[in-house]
Amino acid sequence: NELHSLIGTEVPVLSSELDEYYAKYFNRRSSIIVLSKKFESEFLLRKKRIEAYDQGLATLKSEIDGYRAAANEMFKSISLIKVRLASDSSGENHIAHNKLVNVVNANIDTYNRLQKNTNQLVRKYNDMVAKRNEIAFETRDMMKSMDSREHPKVEPSKNRAI
Repeated sequence: NELHSLIGTEVPVLSSELDEYYAKYFNRRSSIIVLSKKFESEFLLRKKRIEAYDQGLATLKSEIDGYRAAANEMFKSISLIKVRLASDSSGENHIAHNKLVNVVNANIDTYNRLQKNTNQLVRKYNDMVAKRNEIAFETRDMMKSMDSREHPKVEPSKNRAI
């Protein structure tokens, strides 16, 4: 059964009776245990990398949300000033009108920068999701190919591309 195999391939120190018993099946049981430990190490390394990506994704998502909120506020401000400019069509106060035009233009520049920064962060986020999922799929495939034991599930990121 499975426990029989696990003891023989993963437990480094056994009683002399068990060592003698497993000697029937393994010429160099210690080398198999070393390979098992390497496998475990590779699995844990990948798990830590996935966790690091998940933390990075959460940070990026927060930054993206911040830029989007700032861009939305800037868009509202631009819209309000444009309404004001449209309602002040009498042209009586050219100086005030021109100042508002300058404010709108500056706000549009700011809005465009916010959008550009958001788009850059979204590309970075999507690239990170792809890299994270690549490791998750690799880990899943590695687990499937090595044995039939039950291992913690490593799933693709729930953070989908934005």
